[in-house]
Amino acid sequence: VRDLADLCIVDLVGGDGRVRRHRVVSRDPAQAGVCDALMQIPPDPSRPYLTRAAIESKRPGLMERMSPEMVASLAQDEDHHRLLRTINLESVIAVPLSAHGKILGAIALVSSTPSRVYGDGDLRLAEELALRAALSIENAEFYRKARRASQARDDVLAIVAHDLRSPLGTVLIHTALLQRHGENLERLPLDPAHAIERAATRMLRLIQDLLDVTSMEAGHLSVKQVCFPLARVVAEFVEAQLPLVASDGLELRLDLAPDLGEVFADHDRLLQSLENLVGNAMKFTRPGGHITVGAVPRDGEVVLWVADTGT
Repeated sequence: VRDLADLCIVDLVGGDGRVRRHRVVSRDPAQAGVCDALMQIPPDPSRPYLTRAAIESKRPGLMERMSPEMVASLAQDEDHHRLLRTINLESVIAVPLSAHGKILGAIALVSSTPSRVYGDGDLRLAEELALRAALSIENAEFYRKARRASQARDDVLAIVAHDLRSPLGTVLIHTALLQRHGENLERLPLDPAHAIERAATRMLRLIQDLLDVTSMEAGHLSVKQVCFPLARVVAEFVEAQLPLVASDGLELRLDLAPDLGEVFADHDRLLQSLENLVGNAMKFTRPGGHITVGAVPRDGEVVLWVADTGT
């Protein structure tokens, strides 16, 4: 700005296609208040503004002399008009910020000095500067996206690694029961083989999350909703968790309201959530305490809850 203009306005196009005022700067520090005031006046899509033609046409524009009528056409109201008169629009260049065919915004360079009138040479220089600025903006956005994708992958990896512990613990506990009781499995109140199978199935779903690169880059896990009887699924979950909870000297209880019926949800994500809640309850409940898993219908939905006697 110091060498090329008295005032510079940068407008950027957001992901929703709306044009937003990004920065207004002046060569004169005394104009900082004016710049701040202009920042508070967003581009109005229904009216002309300095960068509109450059953004919409993707072509540069040169206004060698700004007439009072042209300045007045840019004003949204009298206060805005007064600001525009304050900065004294004498000559203006507006160049698009475009990289690889994508319009990112535009820059308006303003001369407030009557003796300095922009010409073709200034326009070419502004175009070159805008090209380099656009490439820098694009590269910065690529970098931010890469950082976000990397962080999203790290987050998903952390979630899956944490959630694998519960079904893995179930497998280990029931494997120990199989080894301990051998041929006397009929005496056990639970079916270890069935519990191991359910836990292994949930582990496969979690491992699939690790392979789902698209979900990880989006920063969330996939959801597959189906209808299933909630009471049976929650009861089977509690049954599978009993040995694991008992190994910490705790009691696991079930409290289901009658007539829960079917729910439309992600079966594995539901179990994943319950495992996390029960796991957290185990951490804060002393031996001899109990944890309760319950469900109750409410306004066409079902509320699932986990309570404990911990502190």
